[in-house]
Amino acid sequence: MEHRVEKAQLYHALHGFPARLASEPAQLGGEIEKALHRHVGIGGGVLGQVADQALRLERRFDDVVAADRDPAGGGRHESRDHAHGGRLSRAVRAEEAEHFAALDGERNVVYRPPRAEGLRQPVDFYHAKRGAELSPNYNTQSLRIIVPDVIVIGAGAAGLAAADELAHAGRSVLVVEARSRIGGRCWTCRFPGLSAPVELGAEFIHGRPPVTLALLQRAGSAALDSARTQRFVTDGRLRAIDAFAEARKAMRNTAVLKVKDSSFATFLARKRGLSRRTRSFARMMVEGFDAADPARASARAIVEEWCASPQLGAQFRPLGGYSALLDSLAGSDVRLQSVVREIRWERGSVEVRGECLGTRFRHRAPQAIVSLPLGVLQSDAVRFIPALKEKRPALKKLASGPVVKIALRFRAAFWEEEHPGVAFFHSPAAAFPTFWTPLPTRVPFLIGWAGGPKAVRLAGLKRDEVVRRALHSLRSIFGRQGELVAIHAHDWQADPYARGAYSYVTVGGEGARQALQAPLGDTLYFAGEATDTQGEAGTVAGALQSGLLAARQLI
Repeated sequence: MEHRVEKAQLYHALHGFPARLASEPAQLGGEIEKALHRHVGIGGGVLGQVADQALRLERRFDDVVAADRDPAGGGRHESRDHAHGGRLSRAVRAEEAEHFAALDGERNVVYRPPRAEGLRQPVDFYHAKRGAELSPNYNTQSLRIIVPDVIVIGAGAAGLAAADELAHAGRSVLVVEARSRIGGRCWTCRFPGLSAPVELGAEFIHGRPPVTLALLQRAGSAALDSARTQRFVTDGRLRAIDAFAEARKAMRNTAVLKVKDSSFATFLARKRGLSRRTRSFARMMVEGFDAADPARASARAIVEEWCASPQLGAQFRPLGGYSALLDSLAGSDVRLQSVVREIRWERGSVEVRGECLGTRFRHRAPQAIVSLPLGVLQSDAVRFIPALKEKRPALKKLASGPVVKIALRFRAAFWEEEHPGVAFFHSPAAAFPTFWTPLPTRVPFLIGWAGGPKAVRLAGLKRDEVVRRALHSLRSIFGRQGELVAIHAHDWQADPYARGAYSYVTVGGEGARQALQAPLGDTLYFAGEATDTQGEAGTVAGALQSGLLAARQLI
């Protein structure tokens, strides 16, 4: 099946052409021809929307020409499409800038992901990020685009890994992503004056997962061994305590694996011989590390997770942040700001419907990989026709853990004065019970983390109140807070395209991940950290593994 796509619409995808508008139309047209050939000729990707959006653009071109020819305007006017693109860019900046507040008169800083060399990027990336730079004198012609072999829904780690694997197998792939960036729950931000990136989403590599290490090697990157020295507030003082070792004390008896499952809270209450401090630490680690509600989380699943891996306490950071890794996977055509509303499917056919920048779209392919976060699937924000009846039991047995993450930037690293080289600080009773530093990189900011029930208590609060509670939490640890310069925060439970940070298994949920991952009719395949069954669920490694598995099942 083929669509007719207006060539002028694809102009959004071409980077490097100035908005010459009415000047040099012939020369500019020749350059566009060459660039179109170069973009379309690689991999047979889809670079345009369907003809109805092209017609809208053509009507806007006519408006621009009329405006430019208006003698009352005193010469050439700014293109309305250019202004439209500017409004889009400002909307994107406003969306991102709301998470970053300068407190001392500095200008707000907006994160813009770096463009990887050789990365073919789609229409909507440049439409949203750079503004619409259209020539009103450009003559539109039609271009025939072949429907992709596979549509991947979601450009997080799982979706990008799946698309990359499919592309290497010779399949043409279209990736649709609701956000104005790739990465999903990986969100690397960079700010002037800071030598280290700020991760508002996933930050650590837990253990030494082969899939992540292989990707690091491919990207020409490396991992930094994260410092793990910790201090806990107990009896009003900071003390050196190994939280992982303390938490594991509560899980040494694996008899729970042989009996009926219960909540972790029930398991902990029944466990004898544990000190009050150990119980507190175990509960805090399950709420924080697993972003889980102990009253709902499966004790069996928690014990299996914590006792299975001897490397659970080992953790690293990707050098340059997770964005450097994911950029290396983003070689397929990726449509950003494309919000999927509906997926119609039958054996051998998938139709994806949604909206991109106010314009409805439809994409068709014989097969699709759904890499939507668990919380999005559970919310029915995307309607499946027919409904995914086979997935309902699994969706009920998994939960999406809430997390609020906040980065506090200070004039100086005041905590180094009394606690040099300490990476993690914990205050179990605080609203933000855990803070950490970027060590071994020394920059003056702290990351605050509230997960599970702690995050739920922050839900719906105004930004100022969340900040106030974060600073109060800091004072409970250090007795002071230092000179604050800026704040950068994100509430993943309130994020409409995530609806939680990562998944955990609830009571009686054994086998739920396998059931969620199972393909339907050789047509719909599923990926995402919630579907991982190789011991890395809830992590970027789990997302990457699941994407590779879904792609290989499809192939």
